[in-house]
Amino acid sequence: MLVFRKVIYILICMLILSASVVSAEESIEIQGEYDIETGKIWGIPGYKVVFQSSDPNIAEVFKAKNGEIRIRFNSPGDVYVKAIFFRVDKTTEEEWYLFHVTGEATGETAINRNTFAEEILKLVNEERAKEHLKPLKLADDLCQWANIRAKECVELFSHTRPNGEDGLDIISAKKYRIRGENLSVGSTTPEQVMYQWMHSPSHRDNIMFPDYTELGVGYYYDEDFMHSRRHYWVQLFGRS
Repeated sequence: MLVFRKVIYILICMLILSASVVSAEESIEIQGEYDIETGKIWGIPGYKVVFQSSDPNIAEVFKAKNGEIRIRFNSPGDVYVKAIFFRVDKTTEEEWYLFHVTGEATGETAINRNTFAEEILKLVNEERAKEHLKPLKLADDLCQWANIRAKECVELFSHTRPNGEDGLDIISAKKYRIRGENLSVGSTTPEQVMYQWMHSPSHRDNIMFPDYTELGVGYYYDEDFMHSRRHYWVQLFGRS
């Protein structure tokens, strides 16, 4: 393993970091090398430090509840982590670490987001069936608009759009004469977000409204590790 502690040139071009780009001419020296399993969380408590990951799919940077920055290991593989320490004299110091991650993929990397709409549709129709309501159908245009709204919610989590318009204005009033919207943030799976919606009277009312015939589902994952809210969900309901 000593080779990893030597100056590394050839692999630098593979490190594309969110806030810092390292050129192939630069070199890094590894201060620490670790074996770690997926699902583990790593950090340096007590220091004012931020991290940058060479592969966010393997090592996800996030902000813990106490305000400190942490690394969550979601997928197996080798990953470099850059630590930037902020000192009292306002100077910074950088250190590099190499992690060998083993185990099964967990969390965000284990989820196929392309199936979210179908999964939520299934859960919605299961709830509607309990009250003998007609099932909803997925509508491509509602899904497209819902994905736009999910991304907008990162900027403004509200039924008002960032441009000041009502959230429902994104739905074509010419096509859908009855419209509705559900929003949620924080849940990581369709099951979790449906639980939230079904335990909120106003959101449940939308899901169980008998006049709706079509559904659109939107999801957006915010990769900015400085945001504590990262998973944004939208349901758009309509009837022609």
